[in-house]
Amino acid sequence: TQAWVAIISLFYMWIYLVAELTSMGNLIASMAGLDPLHALLPVSIATMLYTSLAGLPASIWTDRLQGVTMTGFIIVTVIACFSSLKVGNGEWRSVATWNDKGFESFVTLIFAIIGAGLFDMGTWQRVYAASGPDTLRKGCAFGTALIFP
Repeated sequence: TQAWVAIISLFYMWIYLVAELTSMGNLIASMAGLDPLHALLPVSIATMLYTSLAGLPASIWTDRLQGVTMTGFIIVTVIACFSSLKVGNGEWRSVATWNDKGFESFVTLIFAIIGAGLFDMGTWQRVYAASGPDTLRKGCAFGTALIFP
């Protein structure tokens, strides 16, 4: 039984990794015009190294860092949207066009997000890392309170 769980977990993580990297690669190629390998390879190697060396604490730390970074980006975006930002008709036309690559990236990203939500191994790592049932209950309650205020 444990062998099957391990095989299924590895298969899922492989599919998730491929979907995530494909989505990022498509976005890098379409938005920056770069070869996706030039951006994805260094990020993938760095992620593999710090996760291999530091394990779960590194994963939790980088999740926190991503949360703080995204909060900062949201604040900057809101300020930009409500400031004296003016977008002309030409700019709107250039970004509001149908693009097969954009749709492909959208679909890939949706599948990656759905897969991550259904089988997120990070959640289970944190469950198994809890020091006991009380810690797990408190962590779940706190996390739920943050999501659903």
